[in-house]
Amino acid sequence: MCGPRQTQDAKPAASGNRAFDEYRSETLRRLEDEQREFGDFLDRLRFAKDKSEFDHFMTDRRERANNPPTTSAGTDGRPDAQRERS
Repeated sequence: MCGPRQTQDAKPAASGNRAFDEYRSETLRRLEDEQREFGDFLDRLRFAKDKSEFDHFMTDRRERANNPPTTSAGTDGRPDAQRERS
């Protein structure tokens, strides 16, 4: 092994070089912030996609309710195409 094992929440062991340790700490903090921001972005993106799909569903539903499908049925209740074949 190259160095001491660390858990995700544990602070890295000091390297003995204070400038490097500060750089590493700042870089890790920045990466954690970027990871959190990216996670927030993905949450907003998923919400927007869900909302778009739901809005599309509701629009289709309203259109079907306002414009029910029409069939050209004769007096016997069968569509014209079926009546012509018989």
